[in-house]
Amino acid sequence: EVTGVQTCALPISKVASMLGVHLAGVMDGYVLAYRAAGSIVEPTQRATLATKLLADSMILSKLSGMDQAAALDTLVGALRQLNMPLDQGVILLDKWVAITKVANVDLKTLSESFAITATASENAGLSVDKLNAIIAVVAETTILSSTEAGNAVRAFMSGFTREESAQALERFGISVKDATGELKSFDQISREVYEHRSEEHTSEL
Repeated sequence: EVTGVQTCALPISKVASMLGVHLAGVMDGYVLAYRAAGSIVEPTQRATLATKLLADSMILSKLSGMDQAAALDTLVGALRQLNMPLDQGVILLDKWVAITKVANVDLKTLSESFAITATASENAGLSVDKLNAIIAVVAETTILSSTEAGNAVRAFMSGFTREESAQALERFGISVKDATGELKSFDQISREVYEHRSEEHTSEL
């Protein structure tokens, strides 16, 4: 079934060499990536996309400690929920790694939480950066697992005025109400969260 193995044998070996892993260990990951690229009918294009997915997911696996299959599922899930092409995983990877450098959140928690919440965030009109900032805040103020954190953020999007959410935000000087006592919109609050993270990043440079 996976005829792309022959087509991309050299690129696959380059991926293995780049990441310092044995070629045999890469092949299983390539099969999974090739299946994930199933929407592409043309064999060469599908094999090329599968190789890119393989590389991106193995980088995520190496940096996060997830196994390659889980990393691939997380990356593909996040990209699909955002309606992003599957060859743009590096865009998310770069943003996730940047957040982990300035926030007390590990890459596994951030990426898995992101994959859980991406659709809800898109429906709420949030950018990738704003969603990453919100996940970072949740991770810093709780001891939740990545799945729990993702579910908490998703619930937060629909219930950010609840007392627990309001208290967590107040730790960072962010209120759910404006100066007149009116509730702020979710976009307003998410923008303040994003600006808070940006200010922290600037102060640490």
